[in-house]
Amino acid sequence: MSLPNIDIIESLIEKKNLSQQTCEPPIDISSFNFTDYDYQRTHGIFRDFNLKEYCKIFFSLFVILISVIGNIGVLFSSTFNRSIRHTIHIYLSNLAIADLFISIFCMTVFLINNLTDPLFILGPIVCKLNAFVQMTSLTSSVLTLSAISCDRFIAIMYPLRVRVTKQRTKAVITVIWIISILVSTPFLFVRKHLQIKWRNFIETNCQEVWPGHTVYDPEKERCITTYPGKKYYYTFVTIALFFLPIIIMTTAYVLIIWKLWITKLPGESNAASICAQHRAKKKVIKMACIVLLVFVCCWAPLQITLIYSEFFHSPSERGQLPGWFRQASYLAIFVAYSNSAINPIIYGGFDKTFRQAFGTFISCHSFNPVPRVIHERPKTLENSGKVRAL
Repeated sequence: MSLPNIDIIESLIEKKNLSQQTCEPPIDISSFNFTDYDYQRTHGIFRDFNLKEYCKIFFSLFVILISVIGNIGVLFSSTFNRSIRHTIHIYLSNLAIADLFISIFCMTVFLINNLTDPLFILGPIVCKLNAFVQMTSLTSSVLTLSAISCDRFIAIMYPLRVRVTKQRTKAVITVIWIISILVSTPFLFVRKHLQIKWRNFIETNCQEVWPGHTVYDPEKERCITTYPGKKYYYTFVTIALFFLPIIIMTTAYVLIIWKLWITKLPGESNAASICAQHRAKKKVIKMACIVLLVFVCCWAPLQITLIYSEFFHSPSERGQLPGWFRQASYLAIFVAYSNSAINPIIYGGFDKTFRQAFGTFISCHSFNPVPRVIHERPKTLENSGKVRAL
């Protein structure tokens, strides 16, 4: 028996709706009986590869490799090198953890899913965890970048009022991960692993299934299905967890740049130590600004494609996105994931200690931490007398 044409089924339902001015629920393909029909596509899990597919494999594996080596090197450096255990490095280590989740889990799933499309072969657990891990890592990265901007803003604008400690930094990171997990929890419920049982094949898919509401629009003379929960969720995520933090961070860095580059403290030019501190602060701010700029450039295309598909694409045209959207969406996701490989390169470019520590990590040598008492003088009677005299 030949394959049923889903468009014909939808057309028949549409004609019925027009005649009765009522609406039937959208077709649930997973509940449709396909057991009398043969699966028409290739039975193999992986489709035939061409040059474009091999290029996708090469560049994806390259990004994964660079990201894993670079971010593990960042964590290794921050853990075993005492000279880079400042608050800014704790935040960068947290970014490295989020980037590792993206590269090891999300990008690997993205590559396999692209090679097996339209099938999803990784099972229901990975189906739910993929979107959950991606949103958790993205939210953690945004909030960590926001925390870095606040940390630098307080340290530079109000150096004597608030003391930023490592304990407080670790508490902030804990809160960041709690918020990130809570924001991503809906994906554990709306992501569904669907199976379509054909006579000769079982087709598996991974989709977001949000509660929908179908109504008849007399002006357009057709039924329109809306997903208010999905729209509210993505509106919140896009505005509150992407664009708003970027605006706040940009404002903070503008004020910091004004403080460090434009204003000048009295007597600053005659104090070599103050000048050295300012140069160090400027270097950190430059690195933080570039990390933020690269993050925005990498993740903004994905946010734009999301906004286009959810807000500028009419619900009545669901499934009729332009032909270019599929390739644009793939490129946007790839660029977003590539951010995890770029960050360690930025850290190494601005921090000499990171470069040295990373070189040690690559060469598999152990660190030789500087002993805390290396500069202590021998406790002679003469020195003891001087100390007592002071």
